[in-house]
Amino acid sequence: MIRYPASLAPGRRIALTAFSDGVRESAHARLDLVIRQLKQRGFEIVEGACLRASVGHVSAPVSERAAEFMRFALDDTIAVIAPPWGGELAMELLPLLDYDALARARPKWVFGFSDVSTLTAKLTARCGWATVHSANLMDLVDSQTDSLTARTLDWLALPAGARFTQDASSHFQKGFPAIETDPHAALEPTHATRWQYLPTAASSDNGKISIEGRLLGGCLDTLAHLLGQDGIDPAGFARTHGDLPCLLYLENVELTPTQLARTLMGLKHRGVFTDIAGLLMGRNAGPAKDHAGFSDLDALNTALADAPFPVLFDLDIGHRPPNLTLINGARARVWLDGETGGVEQVLD
Repeated sequence: MIRYPASLAPGRRIALTAFSDGVRESAHARLDLVIRQLKQRGFEIVEGACLRASVGHVSAPVSERAAEFMRFALDDTIAVIAPPWGGELAMELLPLLDYDALARARPKWVFGFSDVSTLTAKLTARCGWATVHSANLMDLVDSQTDSLTARTLDWLALPAGARFTQDASSHFQKGFPAIETDPHAALEPTHATRWQYLPTAASSDNGKISIEGRLLGGCLDTLAHLLGQDGIDPAGFARTHGDLPCLLYLENVELTPTQLARTLMGLKHRGVFTDIAGLLMGRNAGPAKDHAGFSDLDALNTALADAPFPVLFDLDIGHRPPNLTLINGARARVWLDGETGGVEQVLD
């Protein structure tokens, strides 16, 4: 059974800790702005010691990061644990966490994307916590006009049992705002969004696709090392947490097209895609082609053309924002109908 944290409401305490990379001094003004605006919305902010530094891809030694995360996770006065953003080495924490204690604890919202998902996927699959793949804390400034980003925390305010719908964005951005030179910098999407599907045996002939399942996923670059083992098994997750198959979502950050193809084929050979409802791929942020002209679309076709489930790609997931807010563990229906697409989630 998926356990949902309490609804996020004014007065709740939000703990900030960087369990992967921390915030270098040049971005402190942006962090201070985010904190000030969260306080203006009525939240109480608790700053961890592992936050305002970045040395060798991390905010602090792994023992300190793991201890701080566990302290916040077991503190029932805390409603949300918010890392500022992702990074590279959240995987270091995994063997140091007390999963039995976390499974007994009252769940807290943990949200973000990139290396954040290394931990959120594990918390959902292993401990039954509903966690969130979404815009990062450092994206959440009042100047954001993109609705997917601006409404991120709204969905965490919903009670268990609620449902909500998000439509595909109209445009996306290839890079990120220059927050170090302008703390108020917001997304400026200029590239047209187009969700697509891969022709497979499970695809609709008319391009209308609807998939239902229980969400789980995150950053392919990190989760590729964990999926199918270490407590993150999509089929086992589905059996444990309800009668729906897993609706798996992944996004590529840095893999070249050939690396992407090999990684997806490796997951297939390990049985990761067995019995899933479908695969949702975010917009590719890695190289579009390699030296031989092999593309990211070639990679998907090479690895997944024979998939017995629908495959959608170029969704609002990952390192080419904006990001959908996807609740790991939620029941979801994802649809694509020509130029339109969206996601409906039920928090049950």
